[in-house]
Amino acid sequence: MVKLKLVDLAFDAIAPQPGSLTHPAFWMYDKGIEAKTNKPTWGAIHGPFKLVKTHDLSDALASRIN
Repeated sequence: MVKLKLVDLAFDAIAPQPGSLTHPAFWMYDKGIEAKTNKPTWGAIHGPFKLVKTHDLSDALASRIN
């Protein structure tokens, strides 16, 4: 017997305006859904996973590459 599972993928990329106090962020709404019941079984069941950029490490990473 084959069990059918579904995956719902969604995201928001937040890019603040220059001078804004808001940090860049990436919110993920990905979740697995049981096909028979249409109920989520894993992932962002209670809301999105929120990744917020708090530090810019690009200079430190660039110095390691060169």
